[in-house]
Amino acid sequence: MPEEINKDRTHTIISYIILFMLIVVLIVILMNRHSIQSATVPTAITIADKTIAENPSTASQTPSWLTSQLLGADFQPANEAESYNSGNLYEKIDGKADLYLQNDFVSLSCRRYSSKSAGQNWAEVYIYDMAKAKNAFAVYSGQKRKKNQPLGWAKFGYKTPDSIYIASGKFYFEIILSSEVNPFLQAAESAAKQLAAFASKEPSEPFAFDFFPKASLVSDSYKLIRKDAFGCADMENIFTATYNIDGNDLTAFIADTQDSNSAQVLFEKYHKFLIENGGTELANNIDMPGSKTVELFGTTDIIFRYKNYFAGVRGSVPIGDLTKLAISFKNGLSGAKNDTK
Repeated sequence: MPEEINKDRTHTIISYIILFMLIVVLIVILMNRHSIQSATVPTAITIADKTIAENPSTASQTPSWLTSQLLGADFQPANEAESYNSGNLYEKIDGKADLYLQNDFVSLSCRRYSSKSAGQNWAEVYIYDMAKAKNAFAVYSGQKRKKNQPLGWAKFGYKTPDSIYIASGKFYFEIILSSEVNPFLQAAESAAKQLAAFASKEPSEPFAFDFFPKASLVSDSYKLIRKDAFGCADMENIFTATYNIDGNDLTAFIADTQDSNSAQVLFEKYHKFLIENGGTELANNIDMPGSKTVELFGTTDIIFRYKNYFAGVRGSVPIGDLTKLAISFKNGLSGAKNDTK
């Protein structure tokens, strides 16, 4: 009898051991499966024959074009490429992050390079993914340095003695130098050409620049105000250009609202905004029926609507100059190639 009891106990113990081992194996299998499923799998996005690896968990991007040779033989990387998203952009550009975030910023990739011949000198390259071409242009034009030299090879690009700025496709690029040394600026411009070429194949969007009159236009003065233009809430996607007449600056502006009803709503909204903020309505110009002229704090606006376009001119200049520009602007719209709506 005792032998049978011992045998039963032995069988029971063996059964428990086998069961325990099976449970351990099952736990290991489940843990491995979970780690495989939760691991981040980069998705490849092909951009201009280059590949960007995107990590969905952080929405950060590290473009492969931030190579060690980007700035030529005299520069070498001083660090690995860094990536930032909307949640931590302020860590890199504290004080300026709002401009980017307000224009639908996606990610920033940047890298610093140091000079081999002059170790104290460096260059830092910033690549902003702004999701759409109009967003990239908005941040490019919204913080443009006044003293700049346009880049002849870039549609939207300029340089200063120690930096280069470009909007190309949905990307906005900056290359900042620590020194105003000409060879360094040449290296930076060469790198900028590479970056612009990589981004230029990105689908772009139509801009309204062709609608602006060319006479007296200040070259390279186009801007895009994405939100709250001229302080008017919800007045969005307003393209502007600067004119200089007899030494005075004027601003022309336009928005393509896609349909005539929306254009009329925006026209009425801005007119109401001017009046409610203390504006004085002036007599309408007989050559521009349907237009409105409002003077507010020394600045006069002449606004009008043409089909799906809301447009106008503004400035602290003689009313005659504003009127001539407004008429020229409206005549250009009525004869525009895109006038199909």
